[in-house]
Amino acid sequence: LRFRLDDDGANIIRAKIEFGLEKSINISIVYLRGYLYAGADGGYYAQYDQDGNGVYDGSKFILELYLKGGLEGGIKVAGRRFNIINMHLDAKGTIETLPPNDDWKLSCSAKVTYSHRVFLFNISGSVKADFDTTL
Repeated sequence: LRFRLDDDGANIIRAKIEFGLEKSINISIVYLRGYLYAGADGGYYAQYDQDGNGVYDGSKFILELYLKGGLEGGIKVAGRRFNIINMHLDAKGTIETLPPNDDWKLSCSAKVTYSHRVFLFNISGSVKADFDTTL
């Protein structure tokens, strides 16, 4: 958590939080690994009038969120790992005020990538989605 006061009448309050989890499992020749990371980063940027009497329309609030995760697994043969399945997610979102109005801008994006290998066959690709709107 950070605070900053400027001489020009601008104040900033920012906060950031993150967490993550990883887990690996090995059962005989099969291995599996999964992970998940998430976080938020936000701030309030206040602009005060010259007299210091109150906040004027230049003040802004921004919050960014993210989520990343994945799963991969396969088999181990003769000391070598052979990946069979991979899936990964990367998602981000931002919400912010649009001064001087009371509008909010919402932006989101997500991408999922995947790969599946069995013998001579390989299926892989990705799917992406984006979303932007003003509320």
